[in-house]
Amino acid sequence: MTIEVGCLKERSVITKDGKMIGNLIGADIDTENWSVTTVRIEIEKDFIKELGLEKSMMKSTKIKLSTGLIELVGDIVQLSVDLKNLKDAL
Repeated sequence: MTIEVGCLKERSVITKDGKMIGNLIGADIDTENWSVTTVRIEIEKDFIKELGLEKSMMKSTKIKLSTGLIELVGDIVQLSVDLKNLKDAL
């Protein structure tokens, strides 16, 4: 079973090539082994089209990313892929 949790503090999400694509807004936790499986990111408007996503009319565009694409977490979340490879991974 998986549960969805929100973040206490949003963190900027940055690709390996330095693009600030959005904010970390939550994560999914696998309750069988209590590990974070995916993170939820609210995508900045400027990157929706570049990532091949569709803009939502009423809500912000959100994606889920595997934690395997995260390189480090601190005041920001840095991905291990650049923008082009992130698009390919979606």
